[in-house]
Amino acid sequence: MDLVFIDANVLVSPVPRTMVYQTAAYAEPGFLPIYSPFVETQAERHQRPGHIRVSELRARLDWHLCPDANPEQFDFVDTSQADRPILAAAISSEAKFIITSDVDDFGNTDLRRYGISAVNPGLFLAARVTPDIYTDTLYEIAARRQREPRTATSIHNLEIAVELDVLFRRFQTIFGPTTSPSPHNPPRTLFKGAVCIQCKQTLTKAENGLHQDCRWQDWVGK
Repeated sequence: MDLVFIDANVLVSPVPRTMVYQTAAYAEPGFLPIYSPFVETQAERHQRPGHIRVSELRARLDWHLCPDANPEQFDFVDTSQADRPILAAAISSEAKFIITSDVDDFGNTDLRRYGISAVNPGLFLAARVTPDIYTDTLYEIAARRQREPRTATSIHNLEIAVELDVLFRRFQTIFGPTTSPSPHNPPRTLFKGAVCIQCKQTLTKAENGLHQDCRWQDWVGK
């Protein structure tokens, strides 16, 4: 199972975080989300009042914590200073992917040198999750909901469409014809790095994220 390092901006966002953790074991191929104490601290610093602390969720749900790593032991050149501890921990933990809402914070030179990719969560899930897994996950979330939206269709149209635009476009008509709100802060960059999201082979065109054979017919990254 692939190790996938979760950035603080995903960990702090309930919709992307829930979709990543809930689909991890059932995706094709499956993956194991991990993150470091540094990331947990960053996420909790930005959590909204009243939300369950990330550390409490980790203890309750048995999420996996990996060690921090010193970025000074790596020869980073084009990753932002603030994100170098994240990249260092991901590399040290032998993760092949960093799931992040801010792909541009990571340098393509650094990612390719160390054989890792930074991927927007919507694109990662769109590449790994099948239609059946997607619908089953939304039905499971809806069954536990105490607040609106409380149906799989409305979660798809109102939350996934806004928070995980690429995933929504992948399965846009899965519940029938739909109109949806505009995505909230649509990402400028979806992917950087060296490794195909699906088959994990080395990429020659780093901006694409998927080998030609791994792309779906209406692939949004082409």
